Amino acid sequence: MVGVAKTTTLYTPAAFAELRLAPLPGLSVLPSVRLDWYSVIRRWTVDPRLVARQQIGPSTAANLRVLCKPHDLLAARLAYGDAWMSQFIRMNRPAPLAGPPPE
Repeated sequence: MVGVAKTTTLYTPAAFAELRLAPLPGLSVLPSVRLDWYSVIRRWTVDPRLVARQQIGPSTAANLRVLCKPHDLLAARLAYGDAWMSQFIRMNRPAPLAGPPPE
């Protein structure tokens, strides 16, 4: 019996380029582009991207707050109200802990 064996190599090289602009203090604009080659379909794809970031407060440890999930949900409810947050929280989950989040 005679058989035929065929080996195929698939590869998907890619490139990414990003430019960081700071037009105003505290504002960063990051235009970028990603280029991908898909050997299976023998096509290039080009994906342009644009990100803008605004720094609201100082970059200090005092301005950083890391909370556990119950305190995070409570902080969101205090900031946005129960009516708004109830749209996103399933009712069968336990309520957040009572009391304000830690400072």
